[in-house]
Amino acid sequence: MTLGKIIATEETPTPTKVHFVTDKDLVDKDQYIKFNSPQGKVIGRVEDLHKTNRYFDSPESITQIEKTGMEVTDKFPTEEWEHTVGEVKALGIYRENKIERPTKPPAPGTEVKEPKEEVLRNFLGLEEQGNGLEIGELQHHGITSELSLTDLFQKHLAVLAQTGAGKTYTVSVLMEELLERQPEEGRLASLVIDVHGEYKSLAQSEKYKNRVKVVNGKEFRIPVNSLSASDFKKFIPGMRKPQERELSSAIEKLRYRDKPYGIEDIIKMISKDDEIHEEVQRVLPRWLERISGDLFSKTGSSVEKLMNPGQLTVLDLSDLIESKKRGMITSYIAERLFNARRKEEVPPFVLFVEEAHNFAKEGVEKEANIPKGIIETIAREGRKFGASICLVSQRPMKLSTTALSQCNTQLIMRITNPNDLDHITKTSEGIDEKSRDSITTLRVGEALLLGEAVNHPIFLNIRERRTKEAELGEGLEEQARKFEQQKKEKQEDAEAFI
Repeated sequence: MTLGKIIATEETPTPTKVHFVTDKDLVDKDQYIKFNSPQGKVIGRVEDLHKTNRYFDSPESITQIEKTGMEVTDKFPTEEWEHTVGEVKALGIYRENKIERPTKPPAPGTEVKEPKEEVLRNFLGLEEQGNGLEIGELQHHGITSELSLTDLFQKHLAVLAQTGAGKTYTVSVLMEELLERQPEEGRLASLVIDVHGEYKSLAQSEKYKNRVKVVNGKEFRIPVNSLSASDFKKFIPGMRKPQERELSSAIEKLRYRDKPYGIEDIIKMISKDDEIHEEVQRVLPRWLERISGDLFSKTGSSVEKLMNPGQLTVLDLSDLIESKKRGMITSYIAERLFNARRKEEVPPFVLFVEEAHNFAKEGVEKEANIPKGIIETIAREGRKFGASICLVSQRPMKLSTTALSQCNTQLIMRITNPNDLDHITKTSEGIDEKSRDSITTLRVGEALLLGEAVNHPIFLNIRERRTKEAELGEGLEEQARKFEQQKKEKQEDAEAFI
């Protein structure tokens, strides 16, 4: 379909930018178009649109005519002179599944057309229908957007959006796609650090319930005999080398006995050892007692058993209020998974981290943010071992730059905070000024995808979920109404009793 023709302006056409005119309302901002140049077929994206009309160019003329009591539209054929001008960024020359850089401008008068679906799929790097992860539709084209699992996850993914923009919904769609895969397609194991209990509903689906396991964070226990002195040091930031050496010695002695042991056994071993320096003997047990609680046990939970190809584990931390305890569990699980994957003891996996800005904080030392170190390590090194991470955050500015910059694909939904936008721009090479401005206007369910998963940034409409969203409690109005009603009933009961 012909959409319009390229026009000559003072600045265009150039090899990378053109303007075209159309009298049809068939073109949208961010739509893809094609035209011919001396090099071949060019694919471009409409970066902006504006209307022109020669009868409304001069404010003075309009004012003078209306002073006579007439409307401009009554006296002149204004509708016939109304046109839409599109500003297009030339993305590349498409020739036989190869993309080349445009270096020659097209001629004014060249027709602008809508590219065929097959051409657009190949140019943008989308998978053929049925071959990838279906997360939505390419805006303005109605083309199902399927992505390569390797391209999307191997070099890590970040899902970024402000509250209410649909990031949890989008991540649930990604999880559904992972659960849908068959053995011959290559299946990942996946685990989500679920801070608010938003992913438990996947386990309630008839279709997926046998492939989704929910683990209550309150019931999760870290087996003490799986921890080294350096592991304890991550939980106790104040520990110094002398304390670490003595702790390591105590642990070795307990392991030599070949029996399960807990933190209380380590404390007894240190307290009874007369060769340990008095100050270390006094301080170290006190530190261990502070973290003991009910999070540690002699046997504990096996992280490795939670990871199976094509299955999802939801670690529900919504009942845990203490941020330190959440951090310790997340750190332990991430460390165990990464080390197990390096030894090929677990299948290739993707670790989804919700509220990632709380687990890998920017501007905070690793000692004060327990999971930050291992999250950054997986982000830097995980791709070599098939250990992928997906960071989900509503505050990108507070998320570790090291971790975020290693997420080579980003799925960005509506964000309006200028500080968050600046942080994203600094950590992503694929965002230009036009795309950055578009992020602030995205509606719920719309997303900008850029990075390794696609050849060029694309705007998507996220597909509908196949599972129901989690019920996360009553609305605020209902809670307020019930509170007052219950208070009134209590008062009435008290008065009746008197």
